[in-house]
Amino acid sequence: MDKVTPNHCAHIECACEVASCCLQCPLPMCIHDDPQGLYTYRRSQYHENVRQTFMRQTLPMTAAVKATSLEMGVSLRTVYRAIKWGTSDEPPTNC
Repeated sequence: MDKVTPNHCAHIECACEVASCCLQCPLPMCIHDDPQGLYTYRRSQYHENVRQTFMRQTLPMTAAVKATSLEMGVSLRTVYRAIKWGTSDEPPTNC
């Protein structure tokens, strides 16, 4: 049985959960080439969700952090880490 490739991609089986085609992937390194690639990608998505939830809060900083923590079911430290990560290019360590 032959596999059908998408019209926009010349490679067979080039899709992953990040992109539908390797040529359209936003990551600098393939998650399959980096041993921690998939974990790092999922972790970045998780922190981005926490950060976006925090950004939607209209409360002062401390109250917004606490509200985000309660809404997402995470610790205050996780919210602060996600906020810090959102302002830098480096992923947080010890996640």
